Amino acid sequence: MKEYSPQLMPDGKHISVVQVQRDDSSQYLVSFPMFKDTQKIIFPKINPVGYYSWINDSTAALFVLGKTLTLELANLRTKRTHSIADNIGRCIQKVPSLPAVSYVDESDSNHFYIKYYNLSTNKRTTVTECLKGSEDYCWTKHGDLSMGQDGKLFIFDPLKDKTWRQIADFSREPYGKFYRLTMSPDGSYLALVSYVGKKP
Repeated sequence: MKEYSPQLMPDGKHISVVQVQRDDSSQYLVSFPMFKDTQKIIFPKINPVGYYSWINDSTAALFVLGKTLTLELANLRTKRTHSIADNIGRCIQKVPSLPAVSYVDESDSNHFYIKYYNLSTNKRTTVTECLKGSEDYCWTKHGDLSMGQDGKLFIFDPLKDKTWRQIADFSREPYGKFYRLTMSPDGSYLALVSYVGKKP
């Protein structure tokens, strides 16, 4: 059995993962109590789940695979879901300081855009266009976006920037071929996922 994308759940007592079932390769979001050998499928009616992000203590944003890649909001208490976007990328994130989830709109194959959906207002906002050839990003605790391209790291401040600004060049480093990235909660560290050979 394979498991991906472990995250600490909002209650601080459970770990959630995307689990691929042995019998039929279905993919569910599963929870494990801390330090206990038990598990539970959180949303039994939602399959296959590819990626996810916890937005608050009762809501998960799910990247659901199918003929169309959809972004679903699922309520932990009621188990109800509703779709908020189609043709999305794999990177979904909680937006700092907002009751919102961000995602990449890939409806136009030539131009990808980072957007967010506000759970309080039900409004969608376009933040900026992705760097060419990139779809993975992360938020800093200050509300800036980070994204990589060709081994270089860029940042975008939605409040004042009109274009991405390069802040670092890792192209000559062993980890220069990075694509996924995430920031530590306190903003002190940036973790990069690199690849060898063809980009995933």
